[in-house]
Amino acid sequence: MGVRKVAESKNDAEVTVPSVAYPSVQVLANTWSEECARLMGASIADDCISLGVDVLLGPGVNIKRSPFCGRNFELFSEDPYLAGILARAYISAMQEGVSGHVSSIFVPTISNLTERTSPAT
Repeated sequence: MGVRKVAESKNDAEVTVPSVAYPSVQVLANTWSEECARLMGASIADDCISLGVDVLLGPGVNIKRSPFCGRNFELFSEDPYLAGILARAYISAMQEGVSGHVSSIFVPTISNLTERTSPAT
């Protein structure tokens, strides 16, 4: 987790600007602490301001449905209550300092929809 900003170097190549690397939100969820979520969201918002980033993609606010999902590190928890409480604290703190925020996973993916709506074979 962290803020990623791409800048152009002297030879017109794109380079990533160094930034703070935070633990993933699943590690944050293991703290069960709204205050930690608020602090991490506020810290990321501060990083956005200092790097001149206006919109941040993330976090994923869906729940973990399967241990085989390759993007589980972007999601808070498999518990919907815990994921919701921590996501609210994290996002609220980010939005206080950043002009734009986009939740990266908010609705089920197409594969989740087809699993539930496909006829049994």
